[in-house]
Amino acid sequence: MPTTGAPGNIWYPDATSPVAPLENLFLQQATSVNDALSALTPGSAWTNYTPIFSSLTLGNGTLIAKHRKNGASRDLVFQLMLGSTSTIGSAPGFSPPTAIPYDTSYGARFLNSGAAFVQGGAWVRTTIVYPLTSGGTQITATTPFTWGAGDQILMAFTYPED
Repeated sequence: MPTTGAPGNIWYPDATSPVAPLENLFLQQATSVNDALSALTPGSAWTNYTPIFSSLTLGNGTLIAKHRKNGASRDLVFQLMLGSTSTIGSAPGFSPPTAIPYDTSYGARFLNSGAAFVQGGAWVRTTIVYPLTSGGTQITATTPFTWGAGDQILMAFTYPED
């Protein structure tokens, strides 16, 4: 199963995972994400938050959801790793820590733990963030791949605050 040995408690597969040959690559990725978060300045301290989910059940999955004020903007980091009792329905989404002043879109990545990272996006509708496939459609239980334990949704973006 995955481990949290990387800085910042970022999950990555360990030697017992089906993607074990890529273990060092995932560790490097987790370390670089943590380094990027640490380098974001100026800004206040990171604060954990609990998003409200729509068409998504965390179950025994793991969630890292953090935000911080950064001048007139807010930085957000979201990482959800599915557990064996987690479920994704049609058009899943989650709430940001504060309302986003207008509809917009951002990048996202999905980790299919049995294969590789998949590029995606996020459609933001002021009070909800919808993960999207690279083709712009909303993710589902089987899109962009069949989601299962160990798969992840990863996002980090900055949005303006009024």
